[in-house]
Amino acid sequence: MIAAIVNFYYFRTYGSKIDIFIFGLKDDDTLAVLSIMWQDYPIVWGILADLLCGLIMLFAYKIPLKYDFFKHKLSITLNTITLFAYVIIHICFIILLFIAARGSLGTYPISENNHNISPLPLFNHLCTNPLIAFDWARTNYKLDTHFAKPDVQKGESL
Repeated sequence: MIAAIVNFYYFRTYGSKIDIFIFGLKDDDTLAVLSIMWQDYPIVWGILADLLCGLIMLFAYKIPLKYDFFKHKLSITLNTITLFAYVIIHICFIILLFIAARGSLGTYPISENNHNISPLPLFNHLCTNPLIAFDWARTNYKLDTHFAKPDVQKGESL
């Protein structure tokens, strides 16, 4: 949830998904960037809202365990064969979820250059998973920080 909120405000500020400029927090004057963030964005309210939503979800998750009807329906006696069947079914669902989320097995549909779903840039940038976008930014940041040593002879000729 926090990653989605960061992605929204990052898009609002920079007009794109999370990219290499997010490392400006680390590379530039960190205290100045944090000061600007503190002034321009609802950080305290965002953290409080995030915690409240998390508590609501925990409460909602535990509601069925408070009623006898649900306790009886949810209590299942497991023997070895039933447990093995449940494990196999869950593994199959995880594999199906992976295939569905990926979109294809033969190509690489989820890539930084191929994430467009709409002619509107807003949708393309906000539909990208912020954690994947951060990983793409981190990879580009690592590639961008490695410079080859300059050749003295080329420098003299220039």
